[in-house]
Amino acid sequence: DEGRPGTRINDLDPDRYTIDGVVRQVIVGARELDLSQVGNKSWQGTHLISTHGCGLVVSPAGQIDSSRKPAYNDVVAAVDRDELYYGTALSGYAVVNTSVTEQPCSGRPTAPYAGDGGVLINSTLRKLAFALDEWDYNLLGSSAITDQSRLISVRNVRDRVAKVAPFLSLDGDPYAVAIDGGVQWVVDAYTTSNRFPYGQGADLNQLASHSGLNHAFNYVRNSVKAVVNAYDGSITLYMIDDTDPVLQVWASAFPDLFTDASKMSASLRDHLRYPEDLFRVQTSAYSKYRLSSADFFERKGAWSVALAAPEQNGGGVIPTDTGTDPATVTQSSSQFTADSNSPRFEPYYAMFHENGDQAASFQLYRPFQPFSAADERKELIAYMTASYSADGKVQLLAHTLPAGSASDGPYTVGSAINSFPAVSEYITLNDTGGSKVVFGDLQMLPVGDGVLWFRPLYVESVSSGQPLINQMIVNYKGKVAMGESLTAAIAQLFPGFSTDIGDVLGATPTDPGTDPGTDPGTDATAQELLVQAQQLFTEADDALAKGDLGGYQKKIDAAKALVVQALGLLDK
Repeated sequence: DEGRPGTRINDLDPDRYTIDGVVRQVIVGARELDLSQVGNKSWQGTHLISTHGCGLVVSPAGQIDSSRKPAYNDVVAAVDRDELYYGTALSGYAVVNTSVTEQPCSGRPTAPYAGDGGVLINSTLRKLAFALDEWDYNLLGSSAITDQSRLISVRNVRDRVAKVAPFLSLDGDPYAVAIDGGVQWVVDAYTTSNRFPYGQGADLNQLASHSGLNHAFNYVRNSVKAVVNAYDGSITLYMIDDTDPVLQVWASAFPDLFTDASKMSASLRDHLRYPEDLFRVQTSAYSKYRLSSADFFERKGAWSVALAAPEQNGGGVIPTDTGTDPATVTQSSSQFTADSNSPRFEPYYAMFHENGDQAASFQLYRPFQPFSAADERKELIAYMTASYSADGKVQLLAHTLPAGSASDGPYTVGSAINSFPAVSEYITLNDTGGSKVVFGDLQMLPVGDGVLWFRPLYVESVSSGQPLINQMIVNYKGKVAMGESLTAAIAQLFPGFSTDIGDVLGATPTDPGTDPGTDPGTDATAQELLVQAQQLFTEADDALAKGDLGGYQKKIDAAKALVVQALGLLDK
């Protein structure tokens, strides 16, 4: 991690923060301790000096700087205590408040540990007990340990929650949040049962191997949000669904274990999200059980989760673990015709505008295709979004595309992108020597009666391991274009477009002006604006074919203004 010796970003998580007065989606990475990178590998170096990670890195999603690196926002990530003594990849133990000075975080003075984390080892008996537990004589014999020293162990946040509530199943993706002057880890926790009357066993095929839901169950609810303080390790189990009968039983057995959701701070509520593991299970079930006709068991008119774009889960892409361990998974029995074992589209978080709303909300997305046993049908037929609002409202919405609107699904779109000559040539030129080319996630935006798909292309240095966004690929109704930014790619897709849309910081936007005769009004939605822009581009092509250069330029300028206005709405 650049500028942070001994730390490593193990995972990147999407979230949303207020930046310059606007709620925007961001990508967050925690700088966690990585003892393999520290210079001092002595006992003191790995247990007394290098004891913690250092804060968060926050970058607005969809923006890069002029050097094609993420546009970091240090203001959003600023906290009073950025030492991360607990995280997702920490093991072993650390001893703080010793006579040896801990390695400080960059830009901060050395400060003694001021939290209540860990256990005081202020007696010979305690030192002996921990020396035997850790099988480490240094805990008993080191003169650096004082009566104020504290031993911090069980530093993995999922392990800590599992220690206090082993009956809860834990989501495989804890995420860090900068709130209230510090860093908190949020772990989605589930109540499950495999004995719910008349319940169908869950489909586990689409869960990652590290998911806590990788066990047989036919009942699941995300009733608990577990929060772990990254500085002192304190755990709070917020009971966000007190109507859950399984949770009610556990709460009655352990009345002091859970905290009512009303006591959660408003700043933390703003960062809660719908859990991906649960969404995977639910989208798989919904594709089968949404039918109510006599054709239910034959699955006529049924859906399947859409196939993943080629290479989305395999070679040449940023790795994503989507497999399951056969030894730990019990497959559910079913009377349905089964889906194929082909990789399915990975859910992703994004800011969505529901039903033309001007304000965007943070949601999960996953598309569907018509069911066919061998996946002959690959067109996009619907998609589902899931959201969790600050007031605790959970909403899952299935969006069905209009009948007869044949839209390519992600597999077909990905295939078209892979076979696009410019993409193939770019990969051939850059996937050699000290660099490799990887695809980012394929994402979509409904536009009028069609779908705009876009996918970044990264070039990753083999030596540094740092990917740079070098190209953006877009696909609209089978037409593919590629450029060095989203602005450039859209310009390739819609000839004449030359306005910067802000995806590369430092660029100077231009104002093409607006045709007074095509003013869309202040109440138009982003989708409506893009539909009008598309019509103007079509009219511009017609004008150009007739030799009307003045009319062509006028239509192009008006269309560009509408696209800029629409993208401005989508960014809110």
